[in-house]
Amino acid sequence: MKPPIFRSLLKLLLQLNLVAVLILGACAQIERTEPTNDLLNPTVSKADTDTISLDKSIEDLQIYLETLKLYDVNTLLGSTHIERLKSADWLTYNMAKDLVKHGIDKDKLLKITDNDVGAAKLLGRRIQSEANFQDYLKLAEIAVIARVGDETQDSPEIYAGPAFFNLVISDILAAISDIENITVVNSLNAHHRRLYTGRECVFFLSPTYTKHFILREKEYPNLPDYLRENLPDGFLISRFPTYCLKEDEIFARASWGIEGTDEITRSEILNLVKVIP
Repeated sequence: MKPPIFRSLLKLLLQLNLVAVLILGACAQIERTEPTNDLLNPTVSKADTDTISLDKSIEDLQIYLETLKLYDVNTLLGSTHIERLKSADWLTYNMAKDLVKHGIDKDKLLKITDNDVGAAKLLGRRIQSEANFQDYLKLAEIAVIARVGDETQDSPEIYAGPAFFNLVISDILAAISDIENITVVNSLNAHHRRLYTGRECVFFLSPTYTKHFILREKEYPNLPDYLRENLPDGFLISRFPTYCLKEDEIFARASWGIEGTDEITRSEILNLVKVIP
């Protein structure tokens, strides 16, 4: 039989061990449940911030466009009124997204159209495919009169000829920032204007849209890889039509199939620049 003092020491050791186990368990629980600095201060990447800002601008513009009632609900796709309302929502959202991706948020739209009536008329012409030169000039982030210069160095070849050309600018009609050099892409399809050295045109360009246009991470990329991997410095693009010099100082829309349906003289262009905000 163990002496009483030995039994007392053994009991004390077992109690101390139990206390240690409880303390360690409590510390582990605290470590698991207490928020870490990373959770309290999450790191938001620039890409995430840009996406959040883009989505917010689209949402704000969509809410405004809904007040303009741009679409006649009764003429839209859908067998019931609710389905037609959903079609209107979808169309309005895509209109807002397209404008924002061209650098046009609610504030800029109101600045260039003065009021709700002006905004509704301008966007109504776009919906009806009746937009004109003045509309594009108002909406463009950059607009220039320029001659097509030499092809860029090491420009890939496409069916229309050299893929990229430098522009030689004669008149800056609109610009959101300083312009140093601009390069543009040649015809990408049969409905796109074809460029060649010496051709003079009005180009409506969008740095904002260019960022989205050249993205690789899309279901339907706008550019094949061999062009995207050879983009020259100063590359800009826009989906607005290009107007090219035809004759007698007249510039006409140069998209194939509708060439000549919208014309404007050089003097009319320069006069418009003086009155458009």
